[in-house]
Amino acid sequence: FFFTNASNPHAMLPAMVEQERREKLRRVSTEKLIHRVSDRVDASHHGPVLMPDEGPSKTSTLLAAGAISGGVSKLLTAPIDRIKIIYQVNTDPRHAFTLRRGFSTASSIVLQSGVLALWRGNSAAVARDVPYASIVFASYAMYEDAVLKASGVTSGAASGGSVWSRLGAGSAAGG
Repeated sequence: FFFTNASNPHAMLPAMVEQERREKLRRVSTEKLIHRVSDRVDASHHGPVLMPDEGPSKTSTLLAAGAISGGVSKLLTAPIDRIKIIYQVNTDPRHAFTLRRGFSTASSIVLQSGVLALWRGNSAAVARDVPYASIVFASYAMYEDAVLKASGVTSGAASGGSVWSRLGAGSAAGG
């Protein structure tokens, strides 16, 4: 165990050597990590996305990503959906939807039943939308790869997927 003493520069030497060793180890580890990640980055559309190369791992990753995005989007839009449905079943033309009435309806729901009431009935919508989003998300990537391979491009959108290949993949996937 070393004690550092500012008045004796030789006493500080082991601590400085240890600090330099740690910094070099940290730098080398970071460089290795960046190299491994950059080998698997697909920066084709909207920035870097880590993606397995091919096979079941890629498919399960795409299915999981689609399921998560579908669940989160349904969770975030549930209050708007609830208000929309209330006005869709309303048959009185004197109480047609306006933005002001929508906010008034939302605030009355919160006052009467609490904030969580805005998400009432959302579980059925999530049960419907999560599998759908999962399948569409995964099939889009698979169709885009197929379209690119058929047109002679060897790998994914990073190799130059055009607007037409994305349009074809989106149309085939149902998005």
